[in-house]
Amino acid sequence: MSVRPRRKHADPRARSPAPDTRWLVRLVSDPSQCGWVPSASLERRPSTCWPSPPSSDHRHAEEGRGQDAKFRREAVVRELVETEEEFGRDMRHVVDRYMAPVDAPSVPRVVRDNKTLVFGNLKEIAEFHNTVLIEGIKYYADEPRMIGKTFLRLERDFDKHVAYCRDEPQAQEFLQDTPVARDFYEELSQKLGDDKNLSEHL
Repeated sequence: MSVRPRRKHADPRARSPAPDTRWLVRLVSDPSQCGWVPSASLERRPSTCWPSPPSSDHRHAEEGRGQDAKFRREAVVRELVETEEEFGRDMRHVVDRYMAPVDAPSVPRVVRDNKTLVFGNLKEIAEFHNTVLIEGIKYYADEPRMIGKTFLRLERDFDKHVAYCRDEPQAQEFLQDTPVARDFYEELSQKLGDDKNLSEHL
C-alpha cells in the first residue's frame, strides 16, 4: 500500500487581495463610524492579534449615549402626558363653560334646540380623555415602549373622534349662518374672559 504525501494548499488568508478590493471597516473607538476602504490602505496583522477591549472612556461614552436615549424617551413621555392633560382641560372647559349653560331657560330657543348639532359628542370625548386615556398613558409612563398598547387597547374608543370630526363642519356652518347663536356664544365668551371663541374651541 502506498501513501501519497499530503498536498500543501496555500492558506487562503495568506493570499494578497486584488488591488481594487475594498473592505468594510469600522473604528474600534466609535463603532458608528464605518466605511469602505481600499485593501492597499490596510495593514495585515497576524490572525491572533485582536483589538484590545474598549477603554473605560469608551465604556463611559456608551453609557452616556444610553443615558441620553433614556432621557429623551422620558422627555417625550412627559410631553405626551402634559399635552394630553392640557387637551383634557380644554375639552372640560368647553363642556362646563359653553355647553352646560345652554340648558338654561333664558337661552334663545334656536341655541337650545341645536345644542347637539353644535357640540355633538364632545362631552363623551372629554370624559374619555380626562379619565380613560390619560390614566392609561400615566400607567405606562415608566415603560415608554408599552404606551402604544394603551392606544391599541382603546382603538374602538377613538371612533368617537371620527363621528365628531364628521359633524364639526355642520356645527361651524350653523354658528356662522345663525346670528342669534353666534351672538349668544360671542357674549358668553366675553363674559368668561376667554381669549378664544366657541368656533376656535371646536
